[in-house]
Amino acid sequence: MQIGNSSTGYGIVHILLHWSIAALVLLTALVGFRMGNLPRMDPSTFETYNFHKSLGITVLGLVIARLLWRFVHGTPGLPAAMSPYERWAAAIVHRALYALILLVPLLGWFDTSAAAIPVNWFRLVTLPQPIPADSRLQELLGTLHGLAAWTLLSLILLHALAALKHQFIDKDNVLRRMIVPERSNR
Repeated sequence: MQIGNSSTGYGIVHILLHWSIAALVLLTALVGFRMGNLPRMDPSTFETYNFHKSLGITVLGLVIARLLWRFVHGTPGLPAAMSPYERWAAAIVHRALYALILLVPLLGWFDTSAAAIPVNWFRLVTLPQPIPADSRLQELLGTLHGLAAWTLLSLILLHALAALKHQFIDKDNVLRRMIVPERSNR
């Protein structure tokens, strides 16, 4: 099993980062949906919000690690049979996914900071508050966080459908290479 990526496939590190981020983004979204129905002054509500924030900060750290890994190790080339339009669309969607996976947790962190509420990552570390308390800014950031999250979830659906199309219609192994690590050349 290969650790790093090659020109034809992904290594185990990239695959683990991809699927960990995917699972955590979906879990964070599910917790976020649940938060809207919780009573305001209940202690479990605070715990649920803090869990959501901790997951978001974890996603932020993992996506930074993935971008660094990608920068150092590159990525496999796209299948030769892909049309120029598909290549263009893949590049746009991937860039948008990375941007939103970075932006959504940052907006959430800034939203929380503007509300003068600290982010306590899994009760281990209290993060600094990057912006001062401001109720009007907090309202704007909360709205932007929600819009960015919905946009991210929509792009994830598009990304997943494209991967399924490549696997089952085009049969070009795009999905398989994100599931099965590249074999080591040793």
